[in-house]
Amino acid sequence: MEVPQIRYTTTSDGIRIAYYAVGTGAAVLVMPPLGASHLVLEYGFPPLKRWYEHVSQTRTLVRWDPRNLGMSERKVQNNGAEEYDLDLDAVFTELAISSADVVAPGGLALVALGYAARRPERVRKLVLVNVLPRWIDLFPGQPGQAILALAEHDWALFCENAAHATLGWSQQGGHEYAEFIQEGERQDDFLRALPFRREWNVANLLSHIRADTLVIYGARKGPAGFWRRRMREAAMEMASQIAGARVVEAGGGTDWMSSEDVRGAIDDFLGIEAQSRSTRQTTSGTAIILFADIVDSTALAGELGDATFRERSRALEERIRKRVTAHAGTPVEGRTLGDGVLATFASASDAIAAALDCANAGEEVGLALHLGLHAGDVMREGGNVYGQAVSIASRVSDLSAPNEVLVSATVRDLARASAGVSFDDRGERELKGIAEPQRVFAVRG
Repeated sequence: MEVPQIRYTTTSDGIRIAYYAVGTGAAVLVMPPLGASHLVLEYGFPPLKRWYEHVSQTRTLVRWDPRNLGMSERKVQNNGAEEYDLDLDAVFTELAISSADVVAPGGLALVALGYAARRPERVRKLVLVNVLPRWIDLFPGQPGQAILALAEHDWALFCENAAHATLGWSQQGGHEYAEFIQEGERQDDFLRALPFRREWNVANLLSHIRADTLVIYGARKGPAGFWRRRMREAAMEMASQIAGARVVEAGGGTDWMSSEDVRGAIDDFLGIEAQSRSTRQTTSGTAIILFADIVDSTALAGELGDATFRERSRALEERIRKRVTAHAGTPVEGRTLGDGVLATFASASDAIAAALDCANAGEEVGLALHLGLHAGDVMREGGNVYGQAVSIASRVSDLSAPNEVLVSATVRDLARASAGVSFDDRGERELKGIAEPQRVFAVRG
C-alpha cells in the first residue's frame, strides 16, 4: 500500500488542513492521529501501515493532520480543543461525509472524543483504544513531568525521552519514533499549545456522546504496573459515563495495531469483513475507465460557502452516476467528488458519450469538471477497481481544461470509428507517477 494522495482543504477560520481518503467502501472510517501526526511519515511504521491496509480493504479510510501537526498549516495560535473540531468539519465537508465511524487511539484521541460530544450527529460508532481522558496523564508522576519540562529547553531530547517512555525503554524503534515526533510537531507549536493541553480534560464531555462506543484497554509497555492500572481505571471511568459503552480488555499495549485481540474486537464492533486481501475474490480484465473531479474544489468551497458547495457537489455526483449508468457504465461505489468519481465501461464509445454527458451535468449545476479516459487491464476486488490503468485515467483527468474530455491514445484508437466524435491531438504528456509519457487527445463532440 503506497502513501495515498494528500489533499488540502480550508477550515472556516482559514487554516489549511492536509488529509487523504483511501479505499472504496461505502462506509467511512475516520482515524485521528496517535500521539504525533504526519500523514506521509507514519507509513514508515509497518504495524500502522498494515492496520490502514486492513481497514481500507472494505471501508473508505480518512486521515487528517490537525492544525500545527504534520503536513497541515503550522504556526497557528491554538487556544482550545474546539478549534480541532473545525479541522475535521472541513474534511467532512470536502468529502461530503454526513457521518462516519471513528477509531481513536492514544494521546490525541481526545480530539475525537471532543468531536463526538460536540458533533454527535456526525459520529455513528466510536472506538477508544488505550485512551486517558486527561492529556497531562500521558506524563505521569515526577518522571513524566521531568520529560515534559525538557520540551522548552531541548526539543530533540524531549522527543527521544517521550518516544522511549511511550514504547517502553527496552523496546526497539524508540529513536525512529522520536524522529517522527520531531517532524510531526515543531517545538514552538508544541509550546504554544501546551497551556491548554495541560488543562485538556474530556471527562465532562463523556455524557454528551451519543455514538455506540467500544472502549479497549490493554497492558501498555513501559512501567507496566502503573499503565495496566491507569488504563483500566480510565476505561471504566469513560465507559461508566458514555451511555451504552462496552469495555474490552485486550493485549497489544502500545503496538495495538498488531494485536489480533484488538483487531478482532474492532472488526466485530464495526462489522468489518474478516477477510484478508489475499482471500477476497479478485478478477481481472480490460475496461475503459472514466475519472471525473471538480475543478478547484477547495477554492469553490471557500467562494460558495461550505453548505452551498456541498449541496451542489452532491447534486452533481447524483447526476454523474445516473448518466454513467444510462450509458452502460458502472460507477465504483464508495468514491465521492471529494476524491473523484470513477466509473468503468466495456465500450470506448459509451465511455466518451458518458463523459460528454457528465460535462453537461457540471454546467447544469455550475461546477466544472476535469474529465479523463484511459483503457487497460484492471483488477476488480469487491466493489473496488484498481491498477495502473486507473492511475493513468486519473492523471489524464488532471490535465483536462474545465469540462473538457481528454482521452489517452488507447481510447482514441478504440473509439475513432464508432464514437461519432473527432479528436484534437494534444501531444505526449508526462504524467505524475507514470513511467512512460502518454499521448492525449481532446474530444470534440
